Amino acid sequence: MLEQPVTASGSLYLRNDQILTAGHVFFDEDGNRKEKCFFRRQADGSDWLELAIDRANARFGGRPPKPASNDDWAIVRLTVPITD
Repeated sequence: MLEQPVTASGSLYLRNDQILTAGHVFFDEDGNRKEKCFFRRQADGSDWLELAIDRANARFGGRPPKPASNDDWAIVRLTVPITD
């Protein structure tokens, strides 16, 4: 079965290559980490940038984060920095 896309808002966090966003969007209903995630700026013509969601590049507030909890956050690295 094809995984349904999920969207959430996020913003660059401290650097031009990492974002702060809701953590639960990176996990399925069983608590398994999703395989691919992307970020896109809200500017006309912006490209989808892949997120590095492996353990070395992503930190989550919960294991897994639960929606509407205080631990529902993620800091995740972009595979390429935003330069403009």
